[in-house]
Amino acid sequence: MLNIWTFDVSLYRGIVLLVVASPCALVASVTPVMLAAMSHATKQGVLIKGSVAIQQLSNVKTIFYD
Repeated sequence: MLNIWTFDVSLYRGIVLLVVASPCALVASVTPVMLAAMSHATKQGVLIKGSVAIQQLSNVKTIFYD
């Protein structure tokens, strides 16, 4: 029987497989993800000083624009 998974389910299962097979894969992917996030933000005109600032964005509740 052919199982049809959504993209979200397939992505989740792929990540679970990588973490179970090699926990190093998850740790090794953090740096490229942070660099990609900073690169994308820079292209949008947002300058970010280091990856710590990106991680601290998870605590932000409200953003005000002037």
